Amino acid sequence: NELPMPGEILQQLDRKISSALNTHHAEEVVKDGMDISIIRYHLPSKMLQSASAMRPIYLVRKEGEAEKELREIKPDKNSIGGFADEEKLFNTVITQLQTGDELFLFTDGYPDQFGGLDNKKFLTKKFKEMLLRIYGQKPALQKAQLEIALRNWKGQNAQTDDICVIGLRID
Repeated sequence: NELPMPGEILQQLDRKISSALNTHHAEEVVKDGMDISIIRYHLPSKMLQSASAMRPIYLVRKEGEAEKELREIKPDKNSIGGFADEEKLFNTVITQLQTGDELFLFTDGYPDQFGGLDNKKFLTKKFKEMLLRIYGQKPALQKAQLEIALRNWKGQNAQTDDICVIGLRID
């Protein structure tokens, strides 16, 4: 519907999914929701507009000669769909990007994957450390390292959820 702002897109998506699932009138309340991030990027100005439902976006930036910093673009604490007493609002966050920045959008499947010696979740902390380690490498190498780390962590465990990691480098 040609909505210009990511927050408006998520609000409309929420209304349509809630309506399709009839979550406001169902005899059984549907509590499940979808967590998602959406971005809009203006290439000439390097301006990012983003909106997120429960999923942060990570921005890795080189600060100074050798320092790398991971910044979190915080999500709204609402899922798409599911039950809500009132209409949910999703904010559009504007971020000025710089050459060399790397953005990562991802599902919760990677940090929630069980494995390791104690069969625990991989966790967000390890995932952030991994993104800092692979910063600046060629995309194919980043992908390979993410896949190897996940495979080694998972071991013989089944994959417990969908896993998607999207990385974008700003040139």
